[in-house]
Amino acid sequence: MERNDRQGKTIASLQNLADALTQAGEWPEAERVARSIESYWGRALALRNLATAMAQAGEWPEAERVARSIEDDTYRASALGHLASAMAQAGERKQAQPYWREAERVVRSFEDNRSRIHALRNLATDLTQAGEREQAQPFWREAEQSGLSS
Repeated sequence: MERNDRQGKTIASLQNLADALTQAGEWPEAERVARSIESYWGRALALRNLATAMAQAGEWPEAERVARSIEDDTYRASALGHLASAMAQAGERKQAQPYWREAERVVRSFEDNRSRIHALRNLATDLTQAGEREQAQPFWREAEQSGLSS
């Protein structure tokens, strides 16, 4: 029990360090720390946060590289959606389209209905925030209909 507690604190400390480095714009060091996190979920979350921050800063090629390297489908789809959203908000709507489609492909591959609904809502939110309301509508409807049938 004590080992698990210590390991949990180490993971949390590394996540906090990766997030602090990300917020400071220290991308290479943040990525190094994020990749050193032993927890699958903790590593995926830290990398998603890093990719999102890079995208918001306009570092699109690096954000894409980090996003695509995320092992977990949920966090990878989220990072790709955030990248597309940042691009669209910067006026690069056409360039954002492949990332929206890739995020959608990942989301549609989810076998678990609850995870798929959650991810569809996240994707719809990203699209809406990027001003792509018309493109978001089918995702909102599908999430609502899937939620009613589960």
